[in-house]
Amino acid sequence: MQVGIVLAIKTLADRFEPLNEVYREFIGDALIAEDLGFDFVSTSEHHFEDDAWSPSQLPVLAYLAARTSRMRLHTNVFLLPLHDPLRVSEDAATVDILSDGRLDLICGSGSVAEEFRTWGIDPRARWGRLFEGMEVIRRSFSEKEFDYSGKHFTYPGVRQSTKPVQQPFPLWVGGFGPKLQYRAGKAGYHSQGPTRFRPEYLQGLADAGLDPAGMNLASFVSGHLAATREKAWEECREGWWNWQHEYRKRTWIAMIDSGGVPPLSPLDEFTEPPSGGMAPLLGTPDDILAALEPMLRESDCTHFSFGFRASGGNMPPEVARPAIELFAKEVLPVLRGWGREPRTSRAAA
Repeated sequence: MQVGIVLAIKTLADRFEPLNEVYREFIGDALIAEDLGFDFVSTSEHHFEDDAWSPSQLPVLAYLAARTSRMRLHTNVFLLPLHDPLRVSEDAATVDILSDGRLDLICGSGSVAEEFRTWGIDPRARWGRLFEGMEVIRRSFSEKEFDYSGKHFTYPGVRQSTKPVQQPFPLWVGGFGPKLQYRAGKAGYHSQGPTRFRPEYLQGLADAGLDPAGMNLASFVSGHLAATREKAWEECREGWWNWQHEYRKRTWIAMIDSGGVPPLSPLDEFTEPPSGGMAPLLGTPDDILAALEPMLRESDCTHFSFGFRASGGNMPPEVARPAIELFAKEVLPVLRGWGREPRTSRAAA
């Protein structure tokens, strides 16, 4: 299994830092990760957030392409319904060229209603725009000339001469939900998502007559490492809470009909680590491995990534970097023996 690091580039909404410094620190995490032997780095994306969550993944990955030589470059996830897919196709191909064939484009449907409304896009169209956009990108990477006419996008006479280095190019769908994962499998895309939705993805592959052994399957979690679980929570508590607090102020599309996401309790009430699906993975290397073993050891996962800083902002490098180094020394070598090796998208030697 390949192991990567996730960059959730952001600051704190109520303690805003200069963004050039914020980006420099997160980029530094990625550069250290390559030196420590991680196989890939993933960026993330949101728009119009008070914590300035990075909205532009491909420029960041183009910069990392120039600063790294071995690690693969992933999006996690690229919110394709908010973008013009033909423009994305040209930009992604350019990043793949600049990185000498190290880009994986992992696309998702989006989750925040306000992002769609600001762009003037109906949130209910997100799945249609996602899969139409994926088809446009796939065809523009592999065909010399074509016309495309769909419900959401129409492109006459596409002649994209800027093709990616990788052929076939690794296109993924990432996200939650059995229907999304089934559709990703049936369309023949690699999958990133919780392992509980793997049966639906595999059924989609089967219905399309595709061999799962030829596909990449990825999962990721967020957390923080320290000498004890209590210390890990103390160090990441503020950043994790701010991430959750800011995100929960938005309207989650999938939960509109059920009343939305409940607000988060105040920070001073989180004296103990939270539980549930959004809780960070905390503790020593042994704690981390014990938590991941049931999910990954005998799994079919080919890629796993860890979001350091518990996916929050404002953690000083002198706290974040030792956690990355500890993970690389004691967790990464074990994880490499779990799951299965990817058939495509390997890190460079």
